[in-house]
Amino acid sequence: MPQRRNLKDPNHLYMPRWIRGDGKQREGWCGACRPGKWLSLKRSTYWYHKNFCHGVTVMGTPFPRPTRIRALADDKGWEGYCATCSKWIMLNGGKKSHTSWFRHAYKVCLSLHYT
Repeated sequence: MPQRRNLKDPNHLYMPRWIRGDGKQREGWCGACRPGKWLSLKRSTYWYHKNFCHGVTVMGTPFPRPTRIRALADDKGWEGYCATCSKWIMLNGGKKSHTSWFRHAYKVCLSLHYT
């Protein structure tokens, strides 16, 4: 039976509002998906999904978005400009293209915190 969580900060984007199951079967609800979906909390599925599909950090804040976007020649896709590292990052194309910007943003954020 799903249980509603009372969050200290209602604007926190990471924490699931609903939890179901126990132990290894525990899952969190992603309401950002349409339709919403249940994701495992034990195997980092929920963490991976929120970080790389929605661009939300565990602190509950969004990753920085590209400051500029440009189309590639011959309609081969799009690139986003990262103001933090001053590089153009591929936004689509390739096996994990739907998560490429957020993967980059995650690495940039980590490097800022640990350098």
